[in-house]
Amino acid sequence: KIVGARAILYEKLKIDPDEDGTWIEVAITGIGFDVLGDPVQELWLPREGDTEQLRFAIAPREAGVAVLRVLLYHKNNVVQTYRLAALVAGSADSPAPPDAATRLAEALGVPSEDVQDEGWLARMEFSSVSGTDGIATRTPRAVSIVANDIAGTPVVTVKTAGD
Repeated sequence: KIVGARAILYEKLKIDPDEDGTWIEVAITGIGFDVLGDPVQELWLPREGDTEQLRFAIAPREAGVAVLRVLLYHKNNVVQTYRLAALVAGSADSPAPPDAATRLAEALGVPSEDVQDEGWLARMEFSSVSGTDGIATRTPRAVSIVANDIAGTPVVTVKTAGD
């Protein structure tokens, strides 16, 4: 479940009408997870229809609540970022802690009512698709930096062109 998501609209990307879609990059920052493999993957975003699925291999660092950031880039411009939090059991048969909803809500900075019985939840942190400027017309960036605070810990994600 994703709280507060916005679709990436082609009107915002302002893709050439003769093109069938555009390439974006999806990246993850493993805040409470280890990323096993490439943290950045390309994804074809077709004008119509569904995208292919991407898979990232991750491993939680410890039991409890683990967090990661998902970032979408177009020409190395940050388009959207999401924060994902997941309950991590100590073993396969471990029950969820009684305060699981509260812990997920705190990790995401959302009300507990938004969590309910979810084992994982994501929320949008940032989106540039709500403005009137076309994302596709922006100049490609050499460096993109996303910085914020998650539960009192500064988190900085840096991506350079070609990453």
